[in-house]
Amino acid sequence: MFKILASNSLRELVLYGCDLKHASLSSGVVNCNSLIILSLRHVDLDKNILQTLLNRCPFITSFICDFCRGLKKIEILNLQKIKSVIIWKRSIYQHVKIHAPTLEHFSCYSTDRDAKYQCIPELDIIDAPNLLSLEYKGDEIPATFVDAYLQWSFHPRELKLDSTRSMIAHVIDRLMYMKSLSQLKEVQADIYDWGNRRWHHVGLGSGMVVMRAKFRFLLDW
Repeated sequence: MFKILASNSLRELVLYGCDLKHASLSSGVVNCNSLIILSLRHVDLDKNILQTLLNRCPFITSFICDFCRGLKKIEILNLQKIKSVIIWKRSIYQHVKIHAPTLEHFSCYSTDRDAKYQCIPELDIIDAPNLLSLEYKGDEIPATFVDAYLQWSFHPRELKLDSTRSMIAHVIDRLMYMKSLSQLKEVQADIYDWGNRRWHHVGLGSGMVVMRAKFRFLLDW
């Protein structure tokens, strides 16, 4: 498979349903500097293969990891030109770590909670100063969004959340708390109307009751 990367004109690579766990990681693998879009969908691989792929494609601007097997941790580190990352987690237990100063758009979709175990999904956004939009979907929200003791190292203008009533309420409380401390200048909220396929503005306040919904928060830092 890594022979494909030797092409100096390859712009986009989509792998679907492949088993890469036994792919050769020889030192002779060359960089594919022309590649700008990399999509892995239902691929079987481990963290070493993933890091080799990313290291050999240093100038990608868009990366998609969709229900890939064999990954306990998905790390996006030190990609020089990455702008967009979309991750569909195969398991709520997968740890996602982002260190991408050029990243502008990040979406993460988690599986439903495991009824047998209580698990808070791990999402570490360590360095993403240029992040404009962040979207997260899942029954459980990462502690980053709700724990007042965890400082945000990112300041998106748009935050989209699709989750349960209690999780949305926790995020709203966190945003209002940040605003009260002047960490956030202003926050506006829209709720998505699935029937009419449009956003509707809603007011925020203590005691606000919402069902499971998709919210969009517009943030002014």
